[in-house]
Amino acid sequence: MSNNSSIIEFMKNRMGIDEPEENATDTYERGRKIVPECIKTNDNEIPVKQYNLCTMQTKIKFMRAEGRLQVTNQRVIFRATGRSLRGRTTLQHHFNINDISGLEARKDYRFAPWSLILGGLAALAVAAIFAGICLNEQSTSLAVLLGIGGLVPFFVLRKKFFLKLLSCGVSYGSLAALTFAGFGYSGYYSRYPSVNPGHLVLFIISIIVTIAALLLFAFKPNLVFNVKMKSGTGAIDIARAHPASPFKQGEEHTGFEEVLPWEDTELAIREVGAIIHDIQMLGKLGVDKWINEAAEQERQRQKIH
Repeated sequence: MSNNSSIIEFMKNRMGIDEPEENATDTYERGRKIVPECIKTNDNEIPVKQYNLCTMQTKIKFMRAEGRLQVTNQRVIFRATGRSLRGRTTLQHHFNINDISGLEARKDYRFAPWSLILGGLAALAVAAIFAGICLNEQSTSLAVLLGIGGLVPFFVLRKKFFLKLLSCGVSYGSLAALTFAGFGYSGYYSRYPSVNPGHLVLFIISIIVTIAALLLFAFKPNLVFNVKMKSGTGAIDIARAHPASPFKQGEEHTGFEEVLPWEDTELAIREVGAIIHDIQMLGKLGVDKWINEAAEQERQRQKIH
């Protein structure tokens, strides 16, 4: 693995992709604390707690980054590092904790029209391929096997919604060929093929499951996390970019088209506001309280694993 990394690093340097000193570092800064391992520590600054808050991506630009939020006794810091086609990307916000007034957080799902269109086209392409295979073979047992088997991943795969959709395309294409061609009953070349009721039921089930898979693929997880300043403006604005349209001005936000919840998102939504409040009100007592809380959570996590 290290040899492969060295070769990739060497090729990047030769081609002028990013800077040599950045190519030699871990792009995503995994397992590292923002303070003091990624940025310099202020005088008397004490890290309190850090969260793996979000992942961000813009697929058309081959951009992906991992965002972490850290609270110290002096600052709230958001830092996201990642990669793009041209090299490493970095996004960072940090603000004085005493200037922060509140927190707005929302974790939900958004409808992505392009995912619906592209996912539908991909599923239809797979369906056409397997419909052709079944029509060529004219095997009822093969079509039924592919039709039922293609639905299985929808129920057994965890997430992997694109794979679910493609497997449903296998099922849809196979059962469509079987249902409408009616081979084995009135013949592949019959002008008015008979429709077997059992095959028709399977085909209808396949249609329903395929539509469900397409909708699941089209609805994307979405995170909005906004730490507000006492002046009323946003301090840390974590949200997906909105391109300009004839009806609405564009909003840059993080600059990424997708901002997705990560492993500590729920925990951060529950805790960050309380940590900021306790540090502002209690000072060192608030810092000690949350450092002890973080240590206890880490012990519980180690027990589970």
